[in-house]
Amino acid sequence: HVDNTNLGTGIGISGSGITVRNNISWSNDVAGIDVHDGLIENNVVFDNAVGITANGGVARGNRAYNNTNSGIRGLENSLIEGNTAYANDIGVTSASAFIGVGSEFKGQLSNNIVYDNHSYGIVVGQGSGALVNNNTVYQPAGIGIQVGDSSSSTTLRNNIIQTSADAAIVVTSDSQNGFLSNYNLIYTPGAGTLGRWGTTDFDSRADWFYELGLDANSLAGETAVFDPQFVDVDGLDGVLGYVGGVDGGLDDDFHVQSTSPAIDGGFLDDPFENELGANGGRINVGAYGNTAEAANSPPEVIQVLSPNGLEKYESGQQITINWHQHGDFNESPEQAYRLYVDSLDPVASWQFEESAGATVAIDQVGDRDGTYIGSPTLAATGAFGTTLG
Repeated sequence: HVDNTNLGTGIGISGSGITVRNNISWSNDVAGIDVHDGLIENNVVFDNAVGITANGGVARGNRAYNNTNSGIRGLENSLIEGNTAYANDIGVTSASAFIGVGSEFKGQLSNNIVYDNHSYGIVVGQGSGALVNNNTVYQPAGIGIQVGDSSSSTTLRNNIIQTSADAAIVVTSDSQNGFLSNYNLIYTPGAGTLGRWGTTDFDSRADWFYELGLDANSLAGETAVFDPQFVDVDGLDGVLGYVGGVDGGLDDDFHVQSTSPAIDGGFLDDPFENELGANGGRINVGAYGNTAEAANSPPEVIQVLSPNGLEKYESGQQITINWHQHGDFNESPEQAYRLYVDSLDPVASWQFEESAGATVAIDQVGDRDGTYIGSPTLAATGAFGTTLG
C-alpha cells in the first residue's frame, strides 16, 4: 500500500519479469504505478495525476478512478486488458502527448470497462497499428473513443460505445490514414452522435458507411433497439462510479442482459471459445466478449449476415444471401431460415416456391400478394440444396 502524497510516482519500477500486483496507490503527483516491461495486475489506483502507466508489458485487472489526467496509460507495445476505469478525465489512453512522452503506441486496448470519465472514455494517440477491441465504453458526458495525435492504421472492433452528449467515435484529421471500424454496437440516445470525422459530424450509420466505408456490420442508432441492455450501471447503491467523494464503482454492473444486441454480434473470425456454455459460435461485443463472464447465447442461433440493409442493388441483379448458424437445430436449414424470418415479424414475406408457370406471388404472412414480372425461375433448387416449397 502506497500513500505518501508523493511529488513523483508511488510505485515506479523497470525491468523484464517484474510483477506489480494487489497494491493500492493514491495521491501521487505523477503516477500511482509506472512499470516498464512488466505485469501490472489487480491494483487499485486513485487520486493521482495518472493512475497507471504501462510502458511495454501488460496492465490487467486493475481499477483506476478519480485520477486527474488518465486512469490507465499504455505506451509502445503494451497490452491493456480487463481493467476498469471511471471518473478520470480520460479513462484509458495511449496518448503520450498528454504528458509529453513521445513514443508510438503499437499495442492493444482490450476487454476494458471504461465509463463516466469526464472528457473521453478511450483516447488513442500517436498510435501505429493499434487495436481497440471488445471494450465497453459508457459516457453520459464526453466523447466515447477518440483517435488522434497523428495516429495511423487504428482498428476499432467489437466495442460497445454509448454516449449521451457527444460523439461515440472521433477521428481527427491527422489520424484518418488506415482507420478501420466495424462490428461495434453504438448507442447514442439524447444528444449523442455516431461519429466525427475531422470536423464533420455524422449521426446516421448510412451516411457514415456510404461516405467513409465504416461500420458496415455494426449496429448503431439512438432508438431502444440499439440499447446494450446493461444489467445495472449504478449498482445497488445507486452511485455511478465516483461521486462527491464516494466510490460507488464496485457494484456497477456492465454485463449485458440475455436479450442484448451485443450477444453474438462480433467479428466472425475472432475467437469465442472462452465464452462458457452456449456461445452461439460467435464472439459477443463488449468487455466480456470471449471471457467466462459473457452472456449466454440462445441454444440455436441463425443470423442473416448479408444483405444487411445498406447495400444498393439494381433490378434483376443476382445477390447472395449469407448467414451464420450455430446449435443443434431440430429443423432443416430451410425450416430454420423460415423460423428466423417469422421471428422478425415481417409485414410481408414472399418465396419463390409456387409451381412453374404461376403468376401470383403469395404473401406468406398477410394479404399482400404480388404479381411476378420478368419470368423468375420458380420451384427450383436454391441455396439450401433442395426445392423450396
